[in-house]
Amino acid sequence: MKKIISIILALIILLLVVIVTLNNSNEIIFGFLGKEYETSMAVLIILTLGVGVIIGLILFLPEIINSKNTKRKISKLESTIENLKSTNKMLEESKEGIDENEDE
Repeated sequence: MKKIISIILALIILLLVVIVTLNNSNEIIFGFLGKEYETSMAVLIILTLGVGVIIGLILFLPEIINSKNTKRKISKLESTIENLKSTNKMLEESKEGIDENEDE
């Protein structure tokens, strides 16, 4: 459900960017790092959006990697717990068998 909401929000943002871009196709001059560039506002908006997306992905990459590692560790620990439970059950059954033999 969370992924569906994220996809819908991303599509809404993309639609808004497309609308703003289509309405701002006039030529502009902008300065960057001491140089002046001439381009359409649409290109600048798309370029800015692309840079923002790349920066966002770079910032969230460690979280994504950490999340996958955590899920893998949880899975291994759950498997270990199940193995220990079955071993414990077998030991308890063995102990009951030994206790019954000692009582006789």
